Amino acid sequence: MTLHNKWILPILMLSLPALWLVSGCGEEFSEEPPFSMVSDTVFLDVDAWYYIGKTPSQIDGALAYPFAYQIFESVFEGFLLNAENRVYSIGLDEKLDDRMAFLDTKMAAGDTLSKSSAFRYNLIIDVKRDEKTGEEVYYVLRRSKIGVRRIRERAIWVISPKHGILAVADFNIGYTDGQVTLNMVGDPDYFSDPQLIRKIKYYDNDITWLVDQDRHIIYEFDKNKAVLKSRDFQAGEDLYEYKFNKTNTRELIDFRIKLENNSVKLIAGDSCFFFSDLLELQRSASCPNEF
Repeated sequence: MTLHNKWILPILMLSLPALWLVSGCGEEFSEEPPFSMVSDTVFLDVDAWYYIGKTPSQIDGALAYPFAYQIFESVFEGFLLNAENRVYSIGLDEKLDDRMAFLDTKMAAGDTLSKSSAFRYNLIIDVKRDEKTGEEVYYVLRRSKIGVRRIRERAIWVISPKHGILAVADFNIGYTDGQVTLNMVGDPDYFSDPQLIRKIKYYDNDITWLVDQDRHIIYEFDKNKAVLKSRDFQAGEDLYEYKFNKTNTRELIDFRIKLENNSVKLIAGDSCFFFSDLLELQRSASCPNEF
């Protein structure tokens, strides 16, 4: 791969001794490169690759290593910076303060790695010991949305602190049935654990809906908002809604809506809730075999 001109470090920098570089905000950065076992281009698939260079440049006094990737629809060109427990990424022509956490080895499952808005965030959904690399590997859910409905990136990256990116899977969750489909590159063994699907759904399965075409009504349940609502999509107006207690819905993994015997049925985990057309709760029952 041909390096961008700005990635070529002046010869003077090559004579610097190993040291810690301290940024203006007080964080220490190492001159040691991140992902030490990677020194060039790694192909996860024919059309999916990433590159980490070993010749650094300086960004606001910190050493930054060339980093680029093309994985599915995601393309990036910039740098990586290595701190004591964290690896940061930063785009070309960005300042040190613009850096985003790429990996943090002190974090555990459920921790948010980085978040720039409600539409763009990365979080760790699993950490496990890997026999192939002999170290912990981190499953990072990367989510970037253009708007409320349009998704730019929805993927799981498996990252090793020394061996870099081991595998990536773009994924989709069906809005009506909650089924998860994976499109993988890299070592598929990292996505073989059935519990991984449940973890993906726990952290990223938020909404289900059902369309009644005959009556032009769409029913939607949002587990984070704890709301079941209906909308006339032909008239473009909201109709009715029912609010749950958020503590009873935010831990859900499986949920979907059905129309049954003139009732709107919400299947939520092991429970079923039956509503009238006005979304008035009629009854609830245990239904552990619905999934």
